[in-house]
Amino acid sequence: MSSENSPRETRLSRRDVLRRSAVATIIAGFGLSGVAGTVSAKPKDVIPIDEPTRITESGYYVLTKDLAITNPDATVISIDEGLSDVTIDGQGYSIEGPGNGDRTPFDDFSDTGTSVGISAGSYEEEVLENVTIKNLCVRGFFNGLRLESVRGGAIQNVNIYICDYGTECLQTYDVTVRNCLFKKNNQGFYTTEGGGGLVFHKNRFIGNQTGALLTESVDALFKENYFAYNTSYGVEPVIVDGYRFIDNTFYKNGNDEFGYGIFLDEVSGTVIRGNRFIENLQYGLYIGGGFGNHIEKNIFDKNGDAGIRGGFQDSVISKNTITDNGGEGISLVGTSLDNEISKNVISGNSKDGILFVGVDNNLILKNTIRNNGGDGIELRDSDDNVIRKNIITGNGDLPIRIDDESTGNVVEKNKTDENGDSGNGNYKENGGDNDGDDGICRVDSH
Repeated sequence: MSSENSPRETRLSRRDVLRRSAVATIIAGFGLSGVAGTVSAKPKDVIPIDEPTRITESGYYVLTKDLAITNPDATVISIDEGLSDVTIDGQGYSIEGPGNGDRTPFDDFSDTGTSVGISAGSYEEEVLENVTIKNLCVRGFFNGLRLESVRGGAIQNVNIYICDYGTECLQTYDVTVRNCLFKKNNQGFYTTEGGGGLVFHKNRFIGNQTGALLTESVDALFKENYFAYNTSYGVEPVIVDGYRFIDNTFYKNGNDEFGYGIFLDEVSGTVIRGNRFIENLQYGLYIGGGFGNHIEKNIFDKNGDAGIRGGFQDSVISKNTITDNGGEGISLVGTSLDNEISKNVISGNSKDGILFVGVDNNLILKNTIRNNGGDGIELRDSDDNVIRKNIITGNGDLPIRIDDESTGNVVEKNKTDENGDSGNGNYKENGGDNDGDDGICRVDSH
C-alpha cells in the first residue's frame, strides 16, 4: 500500500489546527455540492473563555488558553438548551479531561467517569439551534463532545482523542462534521435516539474501536472520509434509512478476530458509490438485512475474506471492481431475494467469484468473472435465479456450479473458457430442475 493511504501519527500543534482551519475556510468559499454548512468569519464582538463555563446566551465564544479538568464527573463547557446561534472557536487550544493517558480502544475508560468536554443542549428539551464548534483539540473524556436535541450547525477542524465516545449525538439533525480527526476513541462518533441529515466530509477516523456507530437515524451523507486501523468497523449503521457513502476510503479496519470496512444492519435506501475498500481484515462490506440498496462503482481489493457479503433484498450491485480478496468476490446468504448483480469485474479472489447460499430470485447479468480460485459462480440450495450473459473464464474450478438442492435456475448465453475441472461445461449435481442453454453454456447432470 502506498504511503498516501497511511495516517500520520503526529499530534497536531495549535499552529497546525489553525492552519487547517484557514484552508477549510478557503475551500468552503468555493462551495461543495451536496455538503451543507459554511465557515463563518469571526465577528468583532467575541466572548472569551478562560475557565470551565456554562453558556446561557447566544454569541461567538473563543478559548484564550488550554483548559483541563481532573474531576471525572465535570463538564468543561456547556451550552443551555433553547438557544440559537452559538459558536465556540477553540483557536487551536485544547480541552483535556481526567482520562488523558494513552490507551487503545479496548482498554478501560472508567477513569473518565461521566466527564464531558463540550455539552450542547439537553435530551428531549427545547431544541438548541445552529451550534458551531471549531478549531479545537479535545482529549480524555467520557464524551469529547455531546449534542442533545440540536438542529443545525457544524463541528469543524476538531481533533478528538482517547475518549469513550469521541462525539455522541442524541436527537440531532442537520449538523455538518468536516475536517475533524477522531483517533483512539472507543467509539469515534456515535448517534442514537433518532436524528438525521448529518453530513460527514473529509474527516479521518483512525484507530478507534468503531470509527462511527450510527443507530435509528436517517439521511446521513459520508463523503471523502478516511477510515483506517479501526479495530472493529470503519462505519456501523444500524436500523437506518437513506444513508449515502460517496468516495470514502476504508483501509485496514479490523483486529485479530474480525473487522469490516462498513457493517450495515437492517438498512434501506442506502447508496454506496465510488468508495475504496482496501485490505480490511475480514469483509470490505457486510449488509445484514434491508432492502433497496445500491452498491456501485466501488473498489474492493485485498480484503481478508469476501469483498461483499450479506443478506438483503431488492438491491443492486453494479459496476464494481472486486479483486484479490481472500474469500469470495460476492457472497450472498439467507434472506437475499430479488437482487441484481450486474456489470461487475470479479477477478483474482481466492474462492468463488460469486457464491449464493439459500438465496432465491436473483439476477446475475453481464459480469466478467475471471481467474478466481474456486468456481466462477456457485449456487447452493438456491432457487429461481437467472445467470445470463456473463463472461466466465480462467477460474480454478467450474465456471458455474449448481448443487442438487437448487431448482428452477436459468443459465443462458454465458461465455465460458479455460476454467478448471470441467473446462467449458457447467456442473449440476444429481440433476435438479434447472434450465441451461446448450448452445452457449451447458448444465450437466452427474
